[in-house]
Amino acid sequence: MREQCNALMTALRRAIILYVFIMPLAACQCMSVSLMDTDMTKIDNLLILMDERLALAPKVAMAKWNSGAPIDDKVREAQILASVQQHSILLGIAPNVAVDFFQGQMNANKLYQRRLHEQWRGEALPPFAKAPDLAHDVRPVLDELQAKILLALRDTQTIRFSSRAQNYLLDRSKQLIRGDFKGEVRNMAVLSLANLQK
Repeated sequence: MREQCNALMTALRRAIILYVFIMPLAACQCMSVSLMDTDMTKIDNLLILMDERLALAPKVAMAKWNSGAPIDDKVREAQILASVQQHSILLGIAPNVAVDFFQGQMNANKLYQRRLHEQWRGEALPPFAKAPDLAHDVRPVLDELQAKILLALRDTQTIRFSSRAQNYLLDRSKQLIRGDFKGEVRNMAVLSLANLQK
C-alpha cells in the first residue's frame, strides 16, 4: 500500500512539473514560430498593393509601344523618388528604406515592360488601336497606390524583419503577386522588399 502511495505521489509531482514548467515553455516556443493574424494581414496588404502596382505595367508598356518612348524615364523616376522621400519622413519611415523599396518596384515594373516589348517584337505586333494615356489613365493611379504602399510599409516596419515574417512574405507572395514571365518580375519586386534594412 505504501509503495502504491509513493508511486502515486511521484506521478503527481511529475504531472505538476509538466504543467507548471514544461507546458508554458512549449507554448512560448509555438508562439515564437508563428505570426499573429494581424501581422499576416498587414503583410498581405503590402503584397496586394505591390501586385496592383505591377498590374499597371502592361498599360505603361502599351502606351510606350505606341509612342516609341523609352521604357526608362529618369525624370519621372526622380520625381517619384523625391515624393516618396518627402512623404516617408512625414510617416516616420526611414527615407532610404522607402526610396530603396520604390526603386525596386520601379525596376520590377520596367522589367515587366521590357519582357512585354520583347514578346511583342517577336510577334511583330502593330501599334494598339487604343492605348492608355499615361498622364490621365496611369499616373493618377500610381500616385494613389504610392500613398497606400507607404502606409503599408509603415504598418509592417516592426514585423517584416523577423525570420518567420520573411518566410511568410516569400511564401505568400507566390499567391498574391502575379507570376508573369516565370515569376521573374515577382521575384525582383519581392527581393527589393526582403533586402530592405531596418
